Amino acid sequence: MKGCSNFKTSYIACLFFILTGISLGILIIMCLEYAHPHLTLMSYLHTNCTIASSVYTMTYFCDATMNCVTSCASRYPCLLIHTTVLLENGQWSKMIPVFASDTQKKYASDTDQRCSFSICSIDASDNMLKVIEFRKRQGQTGSVQTCYYDPGDITGGAIFERTTNWVPVFHATVWPSIITAINAIVCIITCHRAWTKSTCVSLRSTFNRSRSSSYACTSTIPPIQVATVSGPGVLPDFLRQQRRLQNKPTVTI
Repeated sequence: MKGCSNFKTSYIACLFFILTGISLGILIIMCLEYAHPHLTLMSYLHTNCTIASSVYTMTYFCDATMNCVTSCASRYPCLLIHTTVLLENGQWSKMIPVFASDTQKKYASDTDQRCSFSICSIDASDNMLKVIEFRKRQGQTGSVQTCYYDPGDITGGAIFERTTNWVPVFHATVWPSIITAINAIVCIITCHRAWTKSTCVSLRSTFNRSRSSSYACTSTIPPIQVATVSGPGVLPDFLRQQRRLQNKPTVTI
């Protein structure tokens, strides 16, 4: 029963060790997927942008699946705005693209559609009007707008608006962290119990072996026999010598 209990404890410890590794891997993936982009976005610097150019490049077709019932095909004009950014050292950067927000910048990078502003609704004319309004508000050539840029990647483009939503980051990082911590604590406690039990069993077996060996040694040692001298005419040597000295005649001068 003791061996079965020790095996069960070791099995539970191994199980929670595996769960700790899995939850730690999920935590790392979530941090790279959600936390790292938000931390990078928070490092963007606020500055002024001077609009250098604002042109329509082409028309893109899109699928407005979220706003339609039957026909979902639509289109919108691609507006590309270039700007120069005032850097930390007081100098202006080279001409770079500027996007409506960080989500628009990510969308342009993922889809390779270099548009500063994009909108996809069922009504294509409504898309056109919204793009024109955005150009009048943010894309007037020569105007100075407030914007953000990444000091580590200026050529990647600037953004007009920085959107930060920490709710997904919270749920993506906090809960895996809690699960990882719980699994790690249970794993440590279970491993400690298993190690303690195995140590106690080892010490007990060693003690039992030492006791059995000591009993075997005492049982194999023959008893010490003391020889006794008996008999009327038999005396020990030292007694005979003592009597001889007593009976020796003394010489007087």
